[in-house]
Amino acid sequence: MMPTFETILQNPLYIGIALIIVVVIAVIISKSQRMPYVACVALLTKSELKFYNILKRCTPAGSMIMMKVRMGDIITCTDAEWRAGWGPKISAKHIDFVLINTITTEIIAGIELDDSTHRTNRDRIERDIFVNKAFKVAEIPLLRIPVQKFYDQGTLSDLLKIF
Repeated sequence: MMPTFETILQNPLYIGIALIIVVVIAVIISKSQRMPYVACVALLTKSELKFYNILKRCTPAGSMIMMKVRMGDIITCTDAEWRAGWGPKISAKHIDFVLINTITTEIIAGIELDDSTHRTNRDRIERDIFVNKAFKVAEIPLLRIPVQKFYDQGTLSDLLKIF
């Protein structure tokens, strides 16, 4: 015979089982809603920060440097082309630095800092080929600078003036 609701409420065993079930459900729900994210220590790597500090000094008047810009915010395509798969290819990538006009925010050039993986890692090489081609098609200059122990401020200033 099935116990009545009144009997269940009077029996501590049933109340204990009900509480355990409620706790288990609460734990399952809280774990499924918990996000796995943690803060990054810094936006730039040590190499990128070193380069950025020199780059800031070389930036022509009327322009500024933006860091870690999503490629999909620099170039785009039509909605149909986006849905056809071209959009996700650019929205999932970022460019290390972007030189922009301080008044209009017009994009002047992209700047990529290339460490040794850009020459040795097959995935990185393929990514660079795609990025180079996308920037060329979009008619936005892309400057690639190899990581160095020391950067010549004069040379970097001259490179940025051509844009």
